[in-house]
Amino acid sequence: MFSPAEAVAERREALTAARKTPLSCGNSVGTNRRRRPQRKPRNAYGTDTYGRCIRTACKAAKVPAWSPHRLRHNAATMLEREFGLDVAAIILGHASPKITRLYAERDHAKALEVIAKIG
Repeated sequence: MFSPAEAVAERREALTAARKTPLSCGNSVGTNRRRRPQRKPRNAYGTDTYGRCIRTACKAAKVPAWSPHRLRHNAATMLEREFGLDVAAIILGHASPKITRLYAERDHAKALEVIAKIG
């Protein structure tokens, strides 16, 4: 969905468009880059890069930091609540529902309902 190679290309195009030095002066576009860089942009972002970007954005927005894994935990909780533990385990790719149990949050509302029923 997101490509680091495309992001780098877009960034370079924007820098070229915002260039103040005339093209007849200074370096011509692309001449001051390494011919064989040690690291080239990959085709996709890794989970570590994605998480780092989220933490950086949270810090800039001055909101509590969170991790992409929280999305998975939220999905596990919603799936278990709506469809049951077995379905959630299958969708999340867990070999055992016990693992899914660790991901999903406890349903406190359901516990309160039970307490209200039994008095």
